[in-house]
Amino acid sequence: MTPLDHDNATAIVSIFGLALGCYNATTQNYEVAFLHHECHSLKIEIKKKLPYGESKMTYEIGDTHHRIFIDAENCVTPADPIYFIGDDYDDFDRSEINGDPEDFRWVVDFERNLNGGELVDLEIARDPKTHEPLVTVTEMYISKPRLYADPEKMTDGPFTLVSLGPDGEPVPNKAPEPFGLFTERLKADITCQNGGAVIFRVDGPQGFQVHLPHGSGPHEITITNICPPKEDENNGRDTIRDSARPGTDPDKFEPTDFRHYYLLIKDTNGKKYDVKKPPDSGEGAVCNVGNVGGDGRIGLLPVPLSSS
Repeated sequence: MTPLDHDNATAIVSIFGLALGCYNATTQNYEVAFLHHECHSLKIEIKKKLPYGESKMTYEIGDTHHRIFIDAENCVTPADPIYFIGDDYDDFDRSEINGDPEDFRWVVDFERNLNGGELVDLEIARDPKTHEPLVTVTEMYISKPRLYADPEKMTDGPFTLVSLGPDGEPVPNKAPEPFGLFTERLKADITCQNGGAVIFRVDGPQGFQVHLPHGSGPHEITITNICPPKEDENNGRDTIRDSARPGTDPDKFEPTDFRHYYLLIKDTNGKKYDVKKPPDSGEGAVCNVGNVGGDGRIGLLPVPLSSS
């Protein structure tokens, strides 16, 4: 496995929040479905590095009428698009930090980690009464990336899995199952040859593109899909939607964004899960990026819409 070389990258892409990705070996694209549920909207920050300094651009996408493309001109195709250590991809222990913290396997893989390596069925769920979609998706395609985990967003301790019933609530009297550590953010290096460039492009109403030439970077593209803080009506404090701050009871379960993946994934081994923080793990929402990568899957997009 070739070591990572971030300094030589033309651009570094960071993905954080409610998003499901899959590497398509046929197209050499990393395909990402950003899930919009209630308050989720995409925030994009591009730091363009230039010989005379840095410029920063910010954008927000709050609808599903756009698609995002991160293309590369004169790109160096990575020999190992998914960075991991060892010879057996499935031989991985997430119970404690060992090996390389940038190993891509720290990203939660819903097929390998929760579905016995079998492909999950993807389908956007609908409200049983109104038949409206319960989640919508913005598509993104990243050309010829080298994918790895972000150790800065590694969880503070090992999490457990909480089984959810048909109503989306925890199954009564069922003890959580061990799961382990994971990163909430993944990264991708895109490397071009001299004279090449990474092109960040948004297609749709008032679409735009940003040219990021090789040699001045690495440029930074950060895409975040989390709920913003909202004001607590009782005391004016900022709180986090969908993932309440830990209380004094370490056994109390606080719902997280993890459960929203099952609005796109039908189930994993016949079950649906949320995750529970370890005691004393600190404050903040759990809104991790996920991956599907079981053997035999070719791509992720477009996501099918339920017809039921």
